[in-house]
Amino acid sequence: MKNGTFTISLDFELFWGMREKRSLESYQENLDGVRMAIPEILKLFRNYDIHATWAIVGFLFFDNFYELKKHLPNIIPEYEEENLSPYSY
Repeated sequence: MKNGTFTISLDFELFWGMREKRSLESYQENLDGVRMAIPEILKLFRNYDIHATWAIVGFLFFDNFYELKKHLPNIIPEYEEENLSPYSY
């Protein structure tokens, strides 16, 4: 008998996709919660021998705003809807 594969995709993009919908202040609790949730999820995976693959994209690679700012591209993409651009934010 073969074992199946159960796949869950969790989105930890933090504020990306929310900036145009919510203020940082109104979303702060969610942002803080992610930093607590990830270690707990990893503990569960370890405890139950769950094999997982993690990927990190974009701004999550940086520890803080100043590190991110040092690594922004020289040519910033232009957005038709400027309010959707994370660069000006």
